[in-house]
Amino acid sequence: MENYYIENKQYFEKIEFLKWVLERNINFISTADSKTGYLIPINMAMLAGLAAAYTLSDKTQYTIVFLIFSIPTLILSTLSIYCAAISVWPRTSGPNDSLIFFASISNLKPIEYLQKINDARLDDLINDLSRQIHRNAEIAKEKYKWVRKSVIYCFTSSIPWFATIFTLIEIR
Repeated sequence: MENYYIENKQYFEKIEFLKWVLERNINFISTADSKTGYLIPINMAMLAGLAAAYTLSDKTQYTIVFLIFSIPTLILSTLSIYCAAISVWPRTSGPNDSLIFFASISNLKPIEYLQKINDARLDDLINDLSRQIHRNAEIAKEKYKWVRKSVIYCFTSSIPWFATIFTLIEIR
């Protein structure tokens, strides 16, 4: 067995590197998902604060200034929540013949999977890992695109939100 490792050392080193890259990509995906754990509650709190300030104010004295500030707040916060939701949406497409991708594995019976693993050559595993890395990189890129939009909408909505709250407090 030791001789097999020595003869194939470059393959094993490449596999270790590819495993490390795949783990990093999966970590990027998890990090993107965790960022939405802050964005959605911030937006919900701003909308709840807006609703609370609205219910506590004298509704007979609303001005055009209130509408100018509250409508962008509602739109931008809603867009931020939408982008955050798109970001965390599971992306489960992947290669059908992968020995790594959970959906491909689950389509096989245990004995079929075991046979495929036993029949796999090192080159096959390297190719499979490489495809998984590429697919997970695409997923991470897509998730970060939506997280970025959500952050921009969230911070942008805070400007008219403060103006709306100030306007409602002044009316009261």
